[in-house]
Amino acid sequence: MMRPVGKEYLLTLACLLWGAALLGYALGLRMFLVPAVGALVTFSGYLMKRLIMFGRDKPQSQQTAPAPVAMPMTESGLTVIAAGATFTGNIQLTGSLQVFGKVMGNIEVADGRVHLMQGGVVEGEVKAPHLIVDGVLEGVGEAAMVEILSHGRLQGTCRSSALSIEKGGIFLGQSQQLDSPLPASVTRLPEGKSREPSNTEAREA
Repeated sequence: MMRPVGKEYLLTLACLLWGAALLGYALGLRMFLVPAVGALVTFSGYLMKRLIMFGRDKPQSQQTAPAPVAMPMTESGLTVIAAGATFTGNIQLTGSLQVFGKVMGNIEVADGRVHLMQGGVVEGEVKAPHLIVDGVLEGVGEAAMVEILSHGRLQGTCRSSALSIEKGGIFLGQSQQLDSPLPASVTRLPEGKSREPSNTEAREA
């Protein structure tokens, strides 16, 4: 089986043929056109191989970017970011949002709640009528009602009308009181949970 001819070999052969053609022309030989044509054909093959190799060696940054992470919405108006998925950018929606994966950006929900599930991570600002943190929120959480569950961690600033922290939940940062009314579904805090602390720098239940 013949081995494929390398582009360096083609370039060398083209140079030799072109040199032979020039020598024949200088000596007045009529056959100088034969090596000249051979040099042109060989050089064309060299250029073709260069173009093919350039396409293969295209930098990763110039290749087609992967499709953005899809956020399927159920019939009930619930949007879900699946576990293992990473969404970079800001999210604005009407309805509720469950985050099992990771969001790097701001989230704003006009009507509904944001539920940061176990294993879910948000780096940014979250605004919603009702915010439930059972994962990790690093940034700002703003909602009329903020709940930090037993696996939740909120590090940054919490702005709320009412704040509850289950045993095991962690809140590190500053707390600011809002005058927003509580959502109808959470107008009463469950027994044994605390309301909004004032000027909290670090808190762990």
